[in-house]
Amino acid sequence: MAARAAGGAGGAAPAVGAAADGTGGFDAAFMDLYSRQIGAFGLETMAKLIGLKVLIVGVKGVGVEAAKNLALAGPGRITLFDNEVAQTRHLGANFFLRESDVKAELPIAKAVLPRLKELNQGVAMEAAAELDEALVARHDIVLFTEGKKPDLVRWNDFCRDHKESVPAEHGGTTMRPKPIAFIAALTFGVSLSLFSDFGPDHVIHDANGEAPVARSITHITSDKEGVVSLLGAGEGGNMHGLTEEEHDGWVKFSEVDGMFSKDTAALAKHGLSINHSGPWRVKTVQRTIYRNGKPAKVFDGYKIAVGDTSNFSPYMGGGQITQVKVPVHKHYRSFADNVLQPVAPGDWGMNTVDYGKFGRAEQLHFAFQAVLDFEAEHGHRPEPDNAAHADECVQRAKDFAAACRLLNKTATRTVALELEEIDEDVVRKVANFAALEVQPVGCFLGGIVAQEVVKLTGKFTPVNQFLNVDFFEALPDERPADTAAIGSRHDDHIAVWGKAFQDKLADSSTFMIGCGALGCEL
Repeated sequence: MAARAAGGAGGAAPAVGAAADGTGGFDAAFMDLYSRQIGAFGLETMAKLIGLKVLIVGVKGVGVEAAKNLALAGPGRITLFDNEVAQTRHLGANFFLRESDVKAELPIAKAVLPRLKELNQGVAMEAAAELDEALVARHDIVLFTEGKKPDLVRWNDFCRDHKESVPAEHGGTTMRPKPIAFIAALTFGVSLSLFSDFGPDHVIHDANGEAPVARSITHITSDKEGVVSLLGAGEGGNMHGLTEEEHDGWVKFSEVDGMFSKDTAALAKHGLSINHSGPWRVKTVQRTIYRNGKPAKVFDGYKIAVGDTSNFSPYMGGGQITQVKVPVHKHYRSFADNVLQPVAPGDWGMNTVDYGKFGRAEQLHFAFQAVLDFEAEHGHRPEPDNAAHADECVQRAKDFAAACRLLNKTATRTVALELEEIDEDVVRKVANFAALEVQPVGCFLGGIVAQEVVKLTGKFTPVNQFLNVDFFEALPDERPADTAAIGSRHDDHIAVWGKAFQDKLADSSTFMIGCGALGCEL
């Protein structure tokens, strides 16, 4: 595979040649440019990543951060869509926009595109003039950072139902499913909602990116329930750390002396020896200890059970186990289904990042849906500090909650998320700031969703559908009086914290040492 021109965290890089050097067809310049990323993701994932085509809808705070991170990561193509004309307030969240763009009344995507291209010449980039099905169908994943609720539902359904034409077995063509991954990443001032849908059947090859466990063997029994003993702590060994998970609870054997197949049936099933037998499912083992003279079972970190090894000859010595990660299939539900029931099947509650806010994610879900329904009806989000707008959102949240309770009662089973009571304070805090773009929140969410795009390669585990987060701790204890817009790039921040606070922030000085990947991010 020919390598491409690319740029790292510090800017653009010179063109990269295509001379293969034994590293999967990538030349030395490519390997050097993406060396840290290859170290984290692996070359196989990098090869998949450079083939991805990504569409970003909305290139304001969240969109531009995601686009920047993705441009540096190096997918095959990035397409931007945002025809809104650049305004002064957009400068506070979009670091690629300039005052000259506002004066020229440029569409945001068109203004951002040339600066984004400077980050990585090896990624094909364009700004689309129209958002339609033909555009979406040309991409592997679409990221919506803005959009009204009915549009999000429609586009998610389109992505899930997408098909491609392929040659038929007996001539001609036929259609087969080819879902397009869909992400909705929305901010509501000092809170955010991420929705991830990688389709009805997404394959994860490596759920956590951790190096496979490898341990030295000291013995293997030849039994119906074969037990593998590992090098103990006193001999310099470590506990195996394996689980019985479907994905990574497997091991393979190597360099084992003995353990040959005893008969033709074993040979056909396992190969010549246990070294050729493929992955074995792990079961944890317990050992007996005595406490106060009474036996008790405890976990044994230096033994694993692997199933029937009775068809192998006796163990003679040596050997190693190495963890094997078996691909797993994940089946994701649609945006519309998750609006009604955002708790994933088998989970006890919604995803959370702060266990000190138990139940907050569920309260935020009703608040966000109320705001999105308000926007769908009125054409805009609730205005900051508009009591009537906030009151309407509170009532919408209560009505939605009541409808969910009624639905569950009618269905005689839980089909919708149910809350006993709506936290009005949460809804008001979401509604009061929902129309504002807070730059750090956009950067935080943009960084998350850029990583989500990488997960489409099968590396790492996608967010399990909805993730709701708030930063209400950052709000002032009392609403400041100086929140009126002044026509500056900081108007959205002023609307939250007041002009006096913004002035203090503007007068502060920061001495930063190091301007690499972390430094330039700050």
